[in-house]
Amino acid sequence: MIHRYPVQLLAIPSLDKEVWRVSAGVVRSGDLNRLETPSLFIGGLLLAFLLTSLAHAAEPALLRLQQASATPLPLTAYLTLEDLNERPLPDLTLTPQQFSATVGAHHATVTAVEPFAKAGEGIAYLLLVDISRSLKEPQFVKLRQALGDWVNALGPHDRAALLTFGTEVRLIQDFTADKAALQAHLAHLQPTDNQTRLYLGLLRALELSRRPSPDLPRRRLIVLLSDGQDDFAGGATVEEVQAALNDQRTPIFALGFANPPRTPAKDAALKTLGMTARRSGGAYQNLGETPLPAAYAELRRRIEQAVVVRLDCPACPTDGSRQRLRIEWQSGTQRLSDEIDLRLQPPPPPAPAKPAEVTPPAESAPEFLRQPLWWALIVSLALIMVLAVVGVAFAVRRRRLAAPPIVVAAAEIPAPIPVSKTVAAAPELPGLSVRLIPVGAGPGPVYTLNIRDRAVIGRRPDCHLVITDDDELSGTHCALVRNGDRLLLEDLGSTNGTQVNGVPIHGRHPLHDGDRIQLGHLDLRLSLPGSAP
Repeated sequence: MIHRYPVQLLAIPSLDKEVWRVSAGVVRSGDLNRLETPSLFIGGLLLAFLLTSLAHAAEPALLRLQQASATPLPLTAYLTLEDLNERPLPDLTLTPQQFSATVGAHHATVTAVEPFAKAGEGIAYLLLVDISRSLKEPQFVKLRQALGDWVNALGPHDRAALLTFGTEVRLIQDFTADKAALQAHLAHLQPTDNQTRLYLGLLRALELSRRPSPDLPRRRLIVLLSDGQDDFAGGATVEEVQAALNDQRTPIFALGFANPPRTPAKDAALKTLGMTARRSGGAYQNLGETPLPAAYAELRRRIEQAVVVRLDCPACPTDGSRQRLRIEWQSGTQRLSDEIDLRLQPPPPPAPAKPAEVTPPAESAPEFLRQPLWWALIVSLALIMVLAVVGVAFAVRRRRLAAPPIVVAAAEIPAPIPVSKTVAAAPELPGLSVRLIPVGAGPGPVYTLNIRDRAVIGRRPDCHLVITDDDELSGTHCALVRNGDRLLLEDLGSTNGTQVNGVPIHGRHPLHDGDRIQLGHLDLRLSLPGSAP
């Protein structure tokens, strides 16, 4: 049996052939026994050098900050320590003392460091699917299978949303833990579109990933399979995607593929896709000849090898302004660091405390009521009273039947008293005060609506919010509908449609604080009661 040990070739003329065989990289088990003492000593030195080289190769060479979130507190960052080939090193022993952090000009204390797999958290996945014909039907079948495996592997705390891009960007399924619903939508996807709006799909996925919802895990990321090409003339650009990532990072984990023949344009598109994924804090993997299920499994393994870092920064401003988070790791003389921007939102106001209900002490019955004789007397008296009432009623009825009928002239019959149709109305619930704040260049008016049931937006004068200077709006374009404490947006069959966070809606769609509503030329951000002005 031959054991192979990779070593460097060293020219040592004084050694015999057996040592040359060691330096060439092959040692036979029988040869080890025949090596003389000097040869064994040199071989041991070579083996020690080999083990030292391997240990050095496994040292971290890159710290990559994937994402940071302060909603809810504490401030939490997700990062990976990677080798020279950008492969995560999951078996490192990490302690809070090895890390230091700052948020803007303020020092932050690292309170805990743990592997993500042991943190008990979930992930909100945005599965971004290309439905253009750049994917052939056999490839798309394998894509559906690989995404189906991904959905089946969702943990109890995970959520997933399904977003497609081609000629249009469509939100097929909002974030859900319902695996059956996700699988049903995946089964109906087909490569049908003739164009690819990759960058608009990424922008819409980034907006959805930033939804301030307490029902979603704080760690959010985008999973994408693409050839990196966007052929929609006049559409979104990669510069817009990079600007959105600079404002608030959501990691993109991308698989790149290119159908033959290979061309410089295809290579350039994949290079841009890989650069965008790495700048987002995510990772890029060239599909090549790797089967799709294996490639997706490797991508998921990289995602799960992140490290969770908890930070405490009581002096940090929580006013929603953008702050620079910097985290540094040090081991001996080695230092690695990375920086990202984040926004620290103000904490939600505490819910008003409910007054404790005071239960009056139960009064004990008088002593005489506890005697059976008294109860028997009370029941007897009640029975006598019931019989007396029945007897009186029977006698009165017999007297009325025996009396002659009384004839009254029609003129003497009094007119009936009119009955008022006014009914006291039940007290109405207080209105839900919402604000619609313009987004983008150029200030515009802030619209305030007090919604009890629904508020219609459009050009007609009988709408609750009348906007006459936008010819892209329909007469009755859409409505904000209140359902208890929830707010829904309903498109009323408008000509040009209504969008939430850039995604067209059909029928009613739930709204959350901070969502962007696009209708006509308007781009408005929703602000619900209790949110920052």
